[in-house]
Amino acid sequence: MDAWNDKTEIEKKISEIEECSANGKYIYRGEPEHYKGRPYYGRVSSNLWRELEYVNAKYSNIKAVQADIVAAARAYYKVGIEEYQILADLQHYGGKTNLIDFTTDHKVALFFACYGSPGEDGRVTILQVTEEIKQMIRRPLTPENRVKAQNSIFVEPPKGYIEQKYEVVCIPKDLKLGILQYLQASRDINPTIIYNDIHGFIRSQNADWMAYREFYNGFVFQMKAEEVRTIEEKRIVLEEAIKHYANTLELNLQLPAVYFNLGLVHHAKQDYDRAVDDFTTATGLKPDYADAYNSRGVVYQINGDDERA
Repeated sequence: MDAWNDKTEIEKKISEIEECSANGKYIYRGEPEHYKGRPYYGRVSSNLWRELEYVNAKYSNIKAVQADIVAAARAYYKVGIEEYQILADLQHYGGKTNLIDFTTDHKVALFFACYGSPGEDGRVTILQVTEEIKQMIRRPLTPENRVKAQNSIFVEPPKGYIEQKYEVVCIPKDLKLGILQYLQASRDINPTIIYNDIHGFIRSQNADWMAYREFYNGFVFQMKAEEVRTIEEKRIVLEEAIKHYANTLELNLQLPAVYFNLGLVHHAKQDYDRAVDDFTTATGLKPDYADAYNSRGVVYQINGDDERA
């Protein structure tokens, strides 16, 4: 799986984001789904607003609802804790608040747009920091490490959603994996860096289990390819294996076995250049990966490159 096959398209997407925010000060929000045609999720809004809209509470006072939530949560804190500290904690741990996560780094937003929902297009929202938006910005308090890694800030809109005009850049699902690999190689942006606290460790564990399931599904299709009878059936089954392995890598880019298996699949498809790339990536992640070196040698030999073989 060679991310650089799409390098031109990846660079075009990054340039598109940079061009949209070339003049003035902007903040960014990345989401792994574009939410086209879904009114509650299509606009840039807080999770509390979406919850109220979902239950059709059109006349709810979102500030009052949030105040009630904070008041209820206060029972779990020491006396004297500030309201915003409670609110920031709730946001951090997935509670319902009127805060919306943004970042000052467009490439961090690009990571969030690509990390997750591999079968869906993602999006990056580009919001200009006008005087009106400045009044809505809140600075995260904790955890300090993650705030620094993500360059995080919150926006708290009075009505629960952003009314100011903003730009949205669609991130095609087919580019997600390549962008994640690009970000890791060029900026060292990956889940371990972005989610660098215990909450992030738990999230990573969940992602690892999902990655394991996708890897297993890919392996099942890879083995099935040895049982089918026709060339067309084999092609279809191998493409399914590649899809599952690609989904695995979107959840965890650091698994050498995935690249090794992808190399075998591309070898079976006679896509020898990609097979070499995959085996090379596998040995880069695991320098003592003897099977990957051996398999790459076989491909070199098929290509007539006996010296490299």
